Amino acid sequence: MNSIATHPTRESELVAALYLSRLDHESLYSNAELREAVSETTARLDLPDAEALIRHYTNVLPSAGEANSRDCRARGKWASRMAADLMPEAR
Repeated sequence: MNSIATHPTRESELVAALYLSRLDHESLYSNAELREAVSETTARLDLPDAEALIRHYTNVLPSAGEANSRDCRARGKWASRMAADLMPEAR
């Protein structure tokens, strides 16, 4: 476990933006590409703040449906891993 505490809203914001991004979760990306995807996603969704982005993300998850649940879980795990990688750079 990381001994440095991360700001939960910032980490959640990154997870939400990456999950909602147009990136393919089965591909590899540089941190620069991930940061660009976060920026593009937040601009495209035009939500007022991190909390709104997180609410939008949590609202999208149930609508994905059971047919895609395995893919949604895989994408969620990918988004969490990528966000954790970006967190040290976001400080």
